[in-house]
Amino acid sequence: MCVNKEAEMRPVHGEWGPWGPYSACSRSCGGGTRSTARDCNKPEPTNGGRFCVGRRMKFRSCNTEPCPRGRRDFREEQCSQFDGKHFNINGLPPTVRWVPKYSGILMKDRCKLFCRVAGTTAYYQLKDRVIDGTQCGPDTDDICVQGLCRQAGCDHVLNSKARNDKCGVCGGDNSSCKTLAGTFNNAQYGYNVVVRIPAGATNIDIKQVSYSGKPEDDNYLALSDSQSNFLLNGNFVVAMFKREITFKGTVIEYSGSDTKEERINCTERIDGELVVQVLCVGNLYNPDVRYSFNIPIEEHKEQFVWDPSGSWLECSRMCQGERRRKAVCVRKSDHLVVSDQRCEHLPRPSGAHEPCNGDCEL
Repeated sequence: MCVNKEAEMRPVHGEWGPWGPYSACSRSCGGGTRSTARDCNKPEPTNGGRFCVGRRMKFRSCNTEPCPRGRRDFREEQCSQFDGKHFNINGLPPTVRWVPKYSGILMKDRCKLFCRVAGTTAYYQLKDRVIDGTQCGPDTDDICVQGLCRQAGCDHVLNSKARNDKCGVCGGDNSSCKTLAGTFNNAQYGYNVVVRIPAGATNIDIKQVSYSGKPEDDNYLALSDSQSNFLLNGNFVVAMFKREITFKGTVIEYSGSDTKEERINCTERIDGELVVQVLCVGNLYNPDVRYSFNIPIEEHKEQFVWDPSGSWLECSRMCQGERRRKAVCVRKSDHLVVSDQRCEHLPRPSGAHEPCNGDCEL
């Protein structure tokens, strides 16, 4: 048989094959991702031909509805899976408990699973990647996908630009809350109550500025819950370095006391009352505490209702699936879509559903 040698050696450029089926969602709520991939094999590049140009994988958001209130932070859930495991690290008890480590992590490492030994400052990298859909940090809506931080909105959708307003309402217009601010400058030995921050508050910012311009000023911020259980700097024991406190599922950041401007801040909505205190010891110089936070404006509950005719969610399957409408909370007067928090006291309707992708079979 005769073979044309020139034709046999001619470069063949690669072409993409078809996209495969989407994977299962990486999360059951709070914004996960599904992925699909394709191969450069229709045909494969040969004889020095070019490889395919373009994406080999693509992702879409799924299960974007908020998780039930009171559920643990998703990164916290991942750290807790290692509770009781000490990885042959000297000094760790058999009952070691792992909690997320947020502060002090390099930007490029935010999608690795760093966990701290509860009650200490020691932390370790326990996994190379967090699960897809995990927030890159408590200060952002962006999420981790395949170990990289990707843009996402407060609606938990990839590439979305939706942001929380100052009231904690996704895509809101700042009209549903008001700002409370004040100062505290009285000094008595021991713990002094500065302000009680009610449940539902957002954008909490508390500062204690050193009178001397040095970190050591004998005044220290402290936090407790409504039952007088200390969350931070209780029992005359003060944390010098940065740390995070998880309070009813919300992450609160603390600067540590070893700074000229001691600070506590939290952008997310809190689900319980916080009591801000200042601990005064030593020479009893007057503290300089400044605080601000936003609280919801009281409105009649009957002004808001569930509307079952929100946008259609994605089809549950590539073929022969089902899709349903997302119920949204709206203001009765003008049908404006508002935060779901406004309708929490009302039963959420199930919403309409219908078959989808019925023109194919798997």
